Amino acid sequence: MADNKITVTLTAKNDLSGSLASAGRELQEFASQADKIGSRFEAAGLRIGAMGLAANAGLSRLGLDLKSVVESSIDAQKALFGIASTAGINGAAAEAIAGKWSLALDQIAKQTNQTKSQLITAFQDMVAKGISEQDALKMLAPIGKAATATSSSIRDIAVTVSASFSKMEISGDRVAKVLDVMAAAGDAGAFELKDMAQYMDMLTAKSASLGAKGEASMTQLAAAAQMARKGTGDASSAANNLANWLDKLNASSTANTFKDIGVDLEKLKQNARQSGDFIGYMLAEIKKITGGDAAKIAKLFPDVQAGSYAQLATQTENLKEYFNIVNKAGEATGVVNEKFDTMMRTTSAKLDSVQINLASAIEGSKVVQGLLSSLDGLGKWASEHPEIAGFIGIGAASTAAVGLVGGAVVAGIGATISAIGSLTSAAIGLGGLLVANPVLAVLFGVAAGAIHFRRPVPNQGARV
Repeated sequence: MADNKITVTLTAKNDLSGSLASAGRELQEFASQADKIGSRFEAAGLRIGAMGLAANAGLSRLGLDLKSVVESSIDAQKALFGIASTAGINGAAAEAIAGKWSLALDQIAKQTNQTKSQLITAFQDMVAKGISEQDALKMLAPIGKAATATSSSIRDIAVTVSASFSKMEISGDRVAKVLDVMAAAGDAGAFELKDMAQYMDMLTAKSASLGAKGEASMTQLAAAAQMARKGTGDASSAANNLANWLDKLNASSTANTFKDIGVDLEKLKQNARQSGDFIGYMLAEIKKITGGDAAKIAKLFPDVQAGSYAQLATQTENLKEYFNIVNKAGEATGVVNEKFDTMMRTTSAKLDSVQINLASAIEGSKVVQGLLSSLDGLGKWASEHPEIAGFIGIGAASTAAVGLVGGAVVAGIGATISAIGSLTSAAIGLGGLLVANPVLAVLFGVAAGAIHFRRPVPNQGARV
């Protein structure tokens, strides 16, 4: 009986030893194959990475790089979602409307030679000033063209247009006309459209407070600025002089000085509004009342800046020039388009156009869109598998440039497979790891290793 027990025990021990030895050999073979396949992936990853670097270097010569395009796309999406949220649009609806705005802004960028990020900034400013998103998008095309045509800040032009829309009560579909008028007025004097873009927000507020609103009043304000610029060394001083004069027309102290010479200022302003040219009427009346005498004008407007403007603008030649600018600028059409076409002939504008079109093409490509759309899934997976995500370094890869991402991911796959081979050699529970985390096997191509790995099966030869 004892001999039988010993025999059974020895037989079981031998069988177990044989099975363990066989399993060990299989694990070693798998480790060897995994290491080879991993090396191939690493080599492919390096090649893809090199191509990404080469592409990136080429784009850098044009002022672009893949990483900045992806980051810009992410920032743009964030900004548009913010605008949607401010408008009370959230969730899936916010995603849908942000996507629609993004496509519209892409087209406007190409039409105006303004970058998408510049357009979004102007878009945000306009919406913040109470203009509807729909109206703001309609206005951005003429605004962007005007900014490019005159080398002005698109934000400043957007503020000016917002002021004309809200304070001056000008219809949004008249924006292109208003910009033509302002550009024409600027050409006739020294207070250019880019200057108006900076100071018209302030000046329109003064004009509106006097009841001088509408498209015609905008034309007159632009002409008045030309007169102000004649007596100053810079646009800022000219804008302040004109603004102070407009302010003083509403001041009670000015009403009293007019009353002292027997003139009802309120009645005078009422007649000015009815004339259709508030500024022109007031200047002509002040000239008539004072005879153009500088000392008498100074008594009516003791404020230095206001008095300086009134004395300059009421001079016969300047008053005549004011009315000429009003008439000619009011008839202007296509001025901005002509300036835009001229500017687009410059090398600088052509290079900007290349950058804008390339950035749009890269951002809209399936590669970048696929990368961006995969971030949610990657983030969720990484949060559910923090140890594995940390091992692989998904976080770092997902923020790399698109071309480099491809190389990094493929090289990472190879390195991971090689690492898995090493872990297998050390008898760590690879099978349990893959069973518990099937996403890992799919994501990093462990299945590719299995294609090349043949395991012997008793009496059946080799099988895959």
